[in-house]
Amino acid sequence: MPLATGPATYAAAVDRYPTAAGISKGSARIYRISLTNWGWMLAGEPTPTGPVRPGCCPA
Repeated sequence: MPLATGPATYAAAVDRYPTAAGISKGSARIYRISLTNWGWMLAGEPTPTGPVRPGCCPA
């Protein structure tokens, strides 16, 4: 699914990817966690762990 405009931020891209990829809700959660962790690493920040980690708990 091509997008007319690119996302403004990495976080927006992470949110768009699972929908564009057409993957299941559970897989989308795992992808979102993984891609968010990459964002923290690229920023040179420690990745949040435990219950404060974004997406840690299924909705």
